[in-house]
Amino acid sequence: MLQQTGQGVRFQRRRCRYGGCLLFIYIKTGVYAQYQVGMVTLLIILLMLLEWPPFQRRFVWVADTGLDARRGVSLANSGTSLIVGAENWQEGCEIIPKGLWYRALPDGVWRESEVGNLLCIEDRDTAALANIPALGVSPDLPGRVYALTSHKGILVSTNGGATFQAHPAPYPDFQENNLPFILSVGTGPQPDLWVGTQGAGLWRVTEQRWERMDGKGEQGCQGLPSVTVRSLLASDARVLIGTDQQGLWLSEDHGQTCQRVLDDAGRFEITRIVELEAPTHQRYLVAVRNRQVDNLGNDPAWSLRDLCPRPESCAQRPW
Repeated sequence: MLQQTGQGVRFQRRRCRYGGCLLFIYIKTGVYAQYQVGMVTLLIILLMLLEWPPFQRRFVWVADTGLDARRGVSLANSGTSLIVGAENWQEGCEIIPKGLWYRALPDGVWRESEVGNLLCIEDRDTAALANIPALGVSPDLPGRVYALTSHKGILVSTNGGATFQAHPAPYPDFQENNLPFILSVGTGPQPDLWVGTQGAGLWRVTEQRWERMDGKGEQGCQGLPSVTVRSLLASDARVLIGTDQQGLWLSEDHGQTCQRVLDDAGRFEITRIVELEAPTHQRYLVAVRNRQVDNLGNDPAWSLRDLCPRPESCAQRPW
């Protein structure tokens, strides 16, 4: 009975928080008229409140693989492996694991990535490990993985995430409220890396330096004002920049010039961009949140926008 009830609650635990799960347990166990069931229920509730296995909270759920990534927030496929990055919330730099795992495809086992001391934030009152908010890969470079960190720049792996080294470009001194959290990787043998920050705009990372691309006139992407970045998609010489109520912007020349291609009115927070026709670059889906929903609720707060609603017209009017 304990096993059956535990399996049922574990299934539901992935889909709801404490209140809903407790209601489920109450309904589930109400079928039985035995005193032992009440004790089992109390035990399960205690396990859930303490977040002991199998009821711990997970950001990235990788079922039945042996990976315990309780605070995983990013996932990538390099073509040769799967990689998971996580938040590191405990103090100290000697903590294991350090927040990066990899699994060789098709049927390897999960292992911790070797990062040495690269994630250690030492210039604090108490040392700690940097978070891994985003991972990036390039289709032209199988096995190459880029890990964006919160405080230590970008780490690079050339073996599918088994080991990482520091990216050669010097890392800017971002403040705590302006940390990077979005990464998109271009194509080619030395792809541009595009990074969005929480409050310090848009950056392009080359082998030599980090360059701020918004609000800088001729020194950045011409035409692009200072923006709050919410999504990025890079490919070839093109990059799409989704913002918070400042439109969707396009550059087709590696960030030399930018033009707004969607949402002139500044209604949307553009949270995700997906390319549907990679060879032609003429059809995209964007997930948006309407920040200016009217009082009657005629426009839903969240929606999915097709930037080319009629496929036959893509060549003439891609936006």
